[in-house]
Amino acid sequence: MRYCLPCNATYEKDLRVCPDCRSRLLDGNERDLWLAAQEELTNQRFVPVHVLEGPVEEALLQSLLGDAGIPWIIRGHRADGFLAAFTSQTGWGVLLVTEEDIPRARELIELFQESAVPDDFDSDSA
Repeated sequence: MRYCLPCNATYEKDLRVCPDCRSRLLDGNERDLWLAAQEELTNQRFVPVHVLEGPVEEALLQSLLGDAGIPWIIRGHRADGFLAAFTSQTGWGVLLVTEEDIPRARELIELFQESAVPDDFDSDSA
């Protein structure tokens, strides 16, 4: 059995990537290690480091930070109609990391942003 942590779903062993969110699927041992690490992290303070533009950026940065061993949390901008009328929110959500991981996370996010737009891209002609 393989597990998708973002979707909280299980899949057959032959799959490597979640068909819904495209996250890498974990085997049982990896999942257990990840869950144990998350329990340890509950005592750490997470702080905002980046406003996400959408679900694609969210998935890519989750993968990038996860591969670098940086724990992260995503807080989405979901509010009901009443609350939304009185709050100012931009972006898809907020990416949070532990205080000690801020410098490395910002470095990776900056590298990601630099590589996401080709050098020859002309936004005026798009």
